[in-house]
Amino acid sequence: MRRSVPAALVLFVLLGCTTATTDQPADDAAIRTTTAQYLEMLRHGTPAQLAALFTEDGEMLDGLQPVHGRTAIVTMLQPIYEKYEVLDATMTIDTIDHNGGDVATVWGHYTQKPAERATHRPLGDYQGRWVATFRHSEDRWLIERMLTQPLQGM
Repeated sequence: MRRSVPAALVLFVLLGCTTATTDQPADDAAIRTTTAQYLEMLRHGTPAQLAALFTEDGEMLDGLQPVHGRTAIVTMLQPIYEKYEVLDATMTIDTIDHNGGDVATVWGHYTQKPAERATHRPLGDYQGRWVATFRHSEDRWLIERMLTQPLQGM
């Protein structure tokens, strides 16, 4: 005896498969643009401009306590921006993994050369890894969660 699958179930499954598609090259380019803007705001922006690249409930983790939300990110960064500047920095993207629809996980590496703002005296050269979850929100790709991890021995 042969069983048939209800047509409505087949249609539901097929529709579910097609609604999750993304324009991956365009999404990758937009994620790279947000990453470049992050780097630019790190070097030449304000804490508020950098925090605006995060979702409203975005999270920043750097080995200390996690910071949740744009307002908290600005509050955490303000004294750092007042005391230090970034003379030079790079961020590379190693991998972009699309997790479906409007979410992507991005892995990369970074370098930074911070300095005291008052004297412009360099504090050393730092490098490490970063991973971020990006979410398509507010008609663009924003950072939902970012973790940075310095490499040891620098």
